[in-house]
Amino acid sequence: MDNITLKKINSSKNSSSDFIKIYYNLLSNKKELLTKKDLQFLLRNALLFLNQKDLETKKFGYSIILHYSLLYNDYIPLYEISLNLGFIPITHFIEKNIFSEKDGFFNVWLSSFQNKYQKNGIYLTFEQKKLEEFVSKTEADNFLIVAPTSYGKSELMISSMATNLSKVCIIVPTKALLAQTKSRILKKQMSEQKYIKIITHPDMYNNDEAFVAILTQERLLTLMQKYPQFYIDTLMVDEAHNLLESTPRNILLAQVILIALKRNNSMKIEYFTPFIENADSLKSRYFNQRLDTKKISEFIKIERFYLFDKYCLENYDQFTNTFYNKITINKNDFEFINYVKGRKNIIYANKPKDVEHITKQLCAKNIENFISSTKEYNAIKTFLHAEYNLLDGLKKGIVYHHGGMPDNIKLYVEYMYRKYNELLYIVTTSTLLEGVNIPAEKIFILSSKKGRRNLTRSNFINLVGRVCRFNDIFNNVNKNLNLLEPEVYLINGQYMASNFNPKLFLETRLGYNKLNKDLIENPLLMSKNDEEELKAIEYIENVEKGTVSLNKKINYASSKIAISCFNNNIQEFDIIENEKILLQNYEYIRNIKPIKTSNELLDLIYFLFIQNIQEIKDDNIKRLSNASARSFYQMFLNWRVRGVTYKTLIEYFIEYWNELDEDSTIIYVGPHWGEIKLHDTDRIPLYVNIKNKDYKQRINLAIVKIKEEQDFLDFYIMKFVEVINDLGLIDSDFYQSIKYGSSDKRIILMLQNGFSLDLALLLKNKVYLKYIKFDFEKSEVIFDECLINELKRNQENDILIFEAQFYIFHMK
Repeated sequence: MDNITLKKINSSKNSSSDFIKIYYNLLSNKKELLTKKDLQFLLRNALLFLNQKDLETKKFGYSIILHYSLLYNDYIPLYEISLNLGFIPITHFIEKNIFSEKDGFFNVWLSSFQNKYQKNGIYLTFEQKKLEEFVSKTEADNFLIVAPTSYGKSELMISSMATNLSKVCIIVPTKALLAQTKSRILKKQMSEQKYIKIITHPDMYNNDEAFVAILTQERLLTLMQKYPQFYIDTLMVDEAHNLLESTPRNILLAQVILIALKRNNSMKIEYFTPFIENADSLKSRYFNQRLDTKKISEFIKIERFYLFDKYCLENYDQFTNTFYNKITINKNDFEFINYVKGRKNIIYANKPKDVEHITKQLCAKNIENFISSTKEYNAIKTFLHAEYNLLDGLKKGIVYHHGGMPDNIKLYVEYMYRKYNELLYIVTTSTLLEGVNIPAEKIFILSSKKGRRNLTRSNFINLVGRVCRFNDIFNNVNKNLNLLEPEVYLINGQYMASNFNPKLFLETRLGYNKLNKDLIENPLLMSKNDEEELKAIEYIENVEKGTVSLNKKINYASSKIAISCFNNNIQEFDIIENEKILLQNYEYIRNIKPIKTSNELLDLIYFLFIQNIQEIKDDNIKRLSNASARSFYQMFLNWRVRGVTYKTLIEYFIEYWNELDEDSTIIYVGPHWGEIKLHDTDRIPLYVNIKNKDYKQRINLAIVKIKEEQDFLDFYIMKFVEVINDLGLIDSDFYQSIKYGSSDKRIILMLQNGFSLDLALLLKNKVYLKYIKFDFEKSEVIFDECLINELKRNQENDILIFEAQFYIFHMK
């Protein structure tokens, strides 16, 4: 018999068959229309599908049995199929919570068999167990792990790291993941009583013989440039699917991999991702490594999809690519979300501004259900401000999470959301897509975009995979298996584009007839020999000559200033084309006294890197052509040099705005928060009129503005400061203050180890210094566990206590 596929099942010949009619009645929970004979017929077909080679057909068969068992509370079919498929967490759960205790040889043997798949009190699937064995036993030089969210990729990375105790580097996609990953590794080291130095900042490296470096690609590049002899034995790339994209950060990721391979051509590379269809997608003629691939093809969870569009709710079935069971619900979007919500819910939007607006809309619909006297509520109130919008959401059981929040507040929000059952919603941007693990039963998708582009098929699958994680399904609190069918709601409302086609979106992201195919855009992977690829290669070669070999001519920088621009990842303009101008500018001021003020620094950046420079690509840097913009950043840098807390910065911003002249109240806030187009060339709103904002609105604008300006300084301005420092044009103490907000060696060392400035300033207090070991030679800070008790005893802000716990390691 020919292999049965979904295409054959859904062919026009079968579309009106008895099977399809019975199947839709099952999905629609219409028990009254289903006879015992219907159900037997349906289950026989499900078994037939499960025995096919086609993965999607097998998944379809499992989906039928899963929904039948949950609808009729008949778990025998699900139990037997799960045992066959190796879904041990399901079989164990059914035995423990649904079946009555049974004696006898078979049951004792089965329990003993299942215990083979137990680890730290958690039951693994067949595939999870094989994944662990693959990572621990493989002798492959390079490998790729493709496993959905919930399969413990972070734990696999840490386990792999434990077997490679030499020179290990883990590249994480965001700064926020540095502290989380370090904390996990510290706990692993403490449990095994093994210690190896952990590096999270380039300045922490001291020619160490063994280390685990947890770095973003930018920090790894800086480290490699600072230490030409630095090399890596094992490189782990987290969220490796990012490598396929053509953004500057992901091109840089490919570039640092190439440089690392050039320094150690026997370096082992391990890629970890929730989705890459083909390992060949990661290949390039520049690093064409053979990858042993372990790809999870299990399907324990089956998402159920819904479309809510203009008061109408429809189900969408991905196996038949069909919308069905359309009903009218006389509720607006937010009333509908409240109507169908679960115990924990994710709401996804694309823009931070939309996230906060959605939170306000939900607040208007919800009654207060969170006690504002909790220590966490008061910690946020005192750490930032009593008028912070997040506090309004907390009272109504809602938190939000986006890139405009201080990093330690984002981590604290995740912690609160996990801790309190009263917190029903987390409203979030794509910050959720990478590394954020939170409990949720349902997800409501209010935007189809990630940044300026639509969510790809892989983005969408990764997003919905964040709902109903295994540790939420198979825990001691949850006593049913309904979470095996997570509910995903696409809401076609005000946050979607006006021309958005929701049905086409779901069909193209989920339909069985759409082939999964990696979208490869990174020029270092595509190898098309186009201008973008050659520019990327030219950049690598100027950073580290001899990294790649080409038959084409490479233009190399020859001047000190241009070479430093390459080494410090200046990509805002073409360095080679502007080298003559850069050199002329440098020659003109090379004999000035080392600068010591923010005014001098901003003027020098403008003179060297903006004035007369051709075709600056980045609008953020272009803004410094404006004298008023430079004046603002001179002020902001002065605040940074003084090393003030986040709360104090909020006060400074409010004072600054209050003192603006009537003619100067239109301020730049960027694409995330803009409301006004000031120039004809503005594609999107970039400005707001601050005089139209009340006190509360100003407070909240200040909070997000500070975070974005800090990121602008760290990711943009500091690159140019590093070049100026390389050229010897800046006073060393002033340079340290600009970079770290302090020239105090202890504070600098804490910041290098990942601490926030607020925490570092607190721990400088003599009361706490006796619990801290500063090892300047090794660039390490080690806390004694007693520090946490002392912080609590002195009733310090709980946010800072929470942050400090990320860095605890037993004092040696």
